[in-house]
Amino acid sequence: MGVRGLTTFMAKNEELMEKYKLHDTFVIIDGNSLSCQLFTKYANSECFAFGGDYDRFAQHVKDFFLMFSKCNVKSVVVFDGGCEEKKLETILKRAKEKTVQLENILPASSLPSAVFPYLMRRVFREVLLEIGVPMVQCDFEADQEIAALGIKYNCPILSYDSDFFISGAKYIPIPTIEHEARTSASNQFFIYCEIFRVENLLKRYRGLEMSMLPLLSALAGNDYVETHQFEKFYSQLGIGQRFPAHMRVDSVLHWLRRVGDFDSARRKILRTIGANDQSFVSKKIEETIESCNCKNLTVESYLPSISIGHSSKPDLCNLGTNQEQGNVQTISQVESAIKFPDWLLNSCRKGLINSTVIEIFTLKTCISNPQVEDFSLTPCHEVSIPLIMALIRIIHGEGKVTVDYWGRLNKTSYAKYRLQSSNIAYPNLENSLELSIENKTSMFLKLLNVPADFCVDIFPDEWKLYLCTIIYWMKKTTVPLITDAHVMSLVLCMIALNIIDGKLGFVREVSQFLKSYRNKLPSISPLTSHRDLKDLLLQIDENDCILCFDSFLKFQHLNQNLISNPALFSRSIIHAFAQLQSCLHYSMTINSIMNFPFKQCVVHKLFSGTFIYNVYSAIISHENAKEVPKKLLCKSPKLFKVYRTLVSAICRPTPTTASSTATHHKRSKTEER
Repeated sequence: MGVRGLTTFMAKNEELMEKYKLHDTFVIIDGNSLSCQLFTKYANSECFAFGGDYDRFAQHVKDFFLMFSKCNVKSVVVFDGGCEEKKLETILKRAKEKTVQLENILPASSLPSAVFPYLMRRVFREVLLEIGVPMVQCDFEADQEIAALGIKYNCPILSYDSDFFISGAKYIPIPTIEHEARTSASNQFFIYCEIFRVENLLKRYRGLEMSMLPLLSALAGNDYVETHQFEKFYSQLGIGQRFPAHMRVDSVLHWLRRVGDFDSARRKILRTIGANDQSFVSKKIEETIESCNCKNLTVESYLPSISIGHSSKPDLCNLGTNQEQGNVQTISQVESAIKFPDWLLNSCRKGLINSTVIEIFTLKTCISNPQVEDFSLTPCHEVSIPLIMALIRIIHGEGKVTVDYWGRLNKTSYAKYRLQSSNIAYPNLENSLELSIENKTSMFLKLLNVPADFCVDIFPDEWKLYLCTIIYWMKKTTVPLITDAHVMSLVLCMIALNIIDGKLGFVREVSQFLKSYRNKLPSISPLTSHRDLKDLLLQIDENDCILCFDSFLKFQHLNQNLISNPALFSRSIIHAFAQLQSCLHYSMTINSIMNFPFKQCVVHKLFSGTFIYNVYSAIISHENAKEVPKKLLCKSPKLFKVYRTLVSAICRPTPTTASSTATHHKRSKTEER
């Protein structure tokens, strides 16, 4: 939520913070905040303009938690759930601001404030699952539960939200954490950071009670209350509307320590409000107080037996490996005749279901996060509308339900679409578990417009949903026309991230590569007989990947010509792959609420915006597009066969492409065999 001016106030009063060595402890982490802060920290080394280098971001997340493990810091990551109605206006306002910020993004542009790649938060969760860091998701905003868990188990919380300065929990602002483990004289690994204890604030303002701090949140301004509501109150304190926010915080704190008890303070505040507005402001103060007090720890039962010893530290050592069902409750704050199924609520609270589902269920609202695209073209999210309508049908059943869908409309306008549920019969939430995997798979393939003769079973399980989503994207996207060049680029990226990185690890520099593989002199390994694609993939070894590494490396980095000559940057290229990201988000969401007929995609092993943009540009600029992948993979016949198999399977002739004039990269079955 955020208390206006409080972060600046703390920065100007450094004595309220303590230097801290983080080690041998448990921490409760604000997942949404950490994902954003990690991306922001490394934004200068990423290129935001290409839609998201998810492979690089995933590596930053892994490095962060590896550092924590080195210092014996065990984590529980807590995520926000769905948007609450009282915050909807704020969320939409921010989405509109982000849309405007993204219009003129270039490769050399700095990261706009609070704007992140479309699938970043999904990738963050993927990594947590991959490395075994436990996570839970609240039904709605997580701040209350994060603070309550920190207080209950006497462990620090990590976030970057000024609310936590007045929560009563031990609070470590994420930007204060050094990203390097140090060693003490006793060989103890630790991480330097700063910690805030509310006792320091209460000592500074003698007489101030902890119970008064929610009023600071209201009076200073937050997502629920605008400061102009208290104009008369401020004038009595000798501070006007233009008074700096951090100085307003100081003045309010001094007033709160003098005023007496909470009820007395509240009465005095309301007396400064006009009669017509008193009821409204009183309600907003109540909402602020409610947001600062956690009455129900909805996610605590999803943590395995937490035993509290004399040290008041929770036993979370095996958290995430033996998660129990917990006591399933009706999802909070929902006034609906539709019951949120127990199995789905469990999956939501385990962090396996995107919050989009909660918002469609509770608010009949779906919010499209802005992303980099070509603002002169049709909004990239429109290609996903059939998927969203199917999602509405699955969530709300057969009745005629209308959902407010928010997304870019024209240029930078961010507006509301009214979407009806699909008129196609899909399984609803209640009977989804009763259907066989075969039935759900068949329905899903039809939804994604996958041809009946597309043999999905020949592919590894973790590729199936991605490849089927690509087929949907190809068929539904008309501007720009999706061509073989797009598919070739995506397949080459899959080989780079999934196969080569899988064998060699995350290597993005020549020096790093030479350090590990300088003494290895692999020879070309001939293609041998194999039963199918899966068998071929098993035959690919480290040597194949070493031989092709150098040719792939140049596509992993920003082309400096795009910085020196921004006119070369093509937003229409970005637009096509932004459409794919939108399709992927909703196909993965549907997959989750159908209880995973497909294994979920691992996006950071499939999609890297910079790589895809670079290799696509190389393909379309070459006289013979097929020569580019051939040169990249010529040293490994096995990798080249994987490439040809994937492209041939996906690139089937359709009426759209049959008439395409883009002869050098038109979809066809003529890909080299």
